[in-house]
Amino acid sequence: MKNDMSDEEWSAFLDAIPKNKVAPFGSYEEFLKREGVTDEDIRDWNSFTEQERQKIKEKQQDDSIRTLMLMTENNKLSPEDAVRKLYKQSTTFEDYPFTQQTISELHNLGFTSIDDYPLPWELSARVSRYSRMMVTDTERFIQSQSLVKSVTSSNAATRILVKHGIV
Repeated sequence: MKNDMSDEEWSAFLDAIPKNKVAPFGSYEEFLKREGVTDEDIRDWNSFTEQERQKIKEKQQDDSIRTLMLMTENNKLSPEDAVRKLYKQSTTFEDYPFTQQTISELHNLGFTSIDDYPLPWELSARVSRYSRMMVTDTERFIQSQSLVKSVTSSNAATRILVKHGIV
């Protein structure tokens, strides 16, 4: 079938195939509400063009891949241990609904709580502002690190901080 299509047509064809998505929190609006996303967060995220949002997503993916490579090469961690460490140390974002692959991979790595699931992109600017603030606020940094150590992932810690209005 590919032989009958240009690369562009083939790509569009593949993109049109429904992906197995899982919506554990119901609708997108219900998911955003559950995650503590505000109208301001939505406005901030939507103020970017689709191309800018895609670049933000690609940057996170590139940063994650670079970090995983360093962990496996320099720290001699297995790929699985590197991903576990990445989830423990870094807040991750993903489009909702999640792919079944994302959920399966998280479960296979021991992240079975829904609090470990990726956060909505709409929270990314607020989380980034908080992270930048921690660079100059040592006390807040220490408190945040203590919280991260007490939960299963950075995403779980971030959800607590959002819920309590700290982020």
